[in-house]
Amino acid sequence: GTRLCLTFVLPGDDSIELIENGSKVDVTGENAEEFISRVIYHVLYSGVYQQTEAVLRGLGDLIDITRLLMFENREFELLACGPAYEKWTVEFLTQATRCDHGYSHESQSVEFFLRILAEMDQEDQQKFVLFTTGSPALPLGGLRNLHPRLTIVRRTPEAGRSPDECLPTVMTCTNYFNCRTTVRMKLPEAIMCAVR
Repeated sequence: GTRLCLTFVLPGDDSIELIENGSKVDVTGENAEEFISRVIYHVLYSGVYQQTEAVLRGLGDLIDITRLLMFENREFELLACGPAYEKWTVEFLTQATRCDHGYSHESQSVEFFLRILAEMDQEDQQKFVLFTTGSPALPLGGLRNLHPRLTIVRRTPEAGRSPDECLPTVMTCTNYFNCRTTVRMKLPEAIMCAVR
């Protein structure tokens, strides 16, 4: 059969064998489905079982966990994480963000950028959140509860380059968005490069 240059170990951790002697069993076209199933099982169940049990015990100290059974998955996710999408306005974004390193909320580039964000649909907004924070979702309470707060800063292009040649950049650990005046044309390109 076709070899896929993998063995039955957890990708990224060769010490975890997914089957007995998994480090000696090649993944082929014939057994690839079993390999995928075992990786999924480990990542979503057996590999996090102890941590999940600890969370449930801790939660059980606070509430009767059986009461959570009345919620469907989507309802529970909404309670735990908040809505996946909230329509942003320029006014809301002005309150939920801060500016630094040469920008203020009165800067023309920032006003332009906030208008672009306010026009985003749910899909583009989620891509922007992933691009700027490294996370697929905002915390409970949305953008205004992001810590550190989303900060819009001026980007200084490298020597010999014009701002129009540079893509917007981010620092996901600090939620910094480095902006320029040509952001409308370059932002989708930067997001697509980052989330692929």
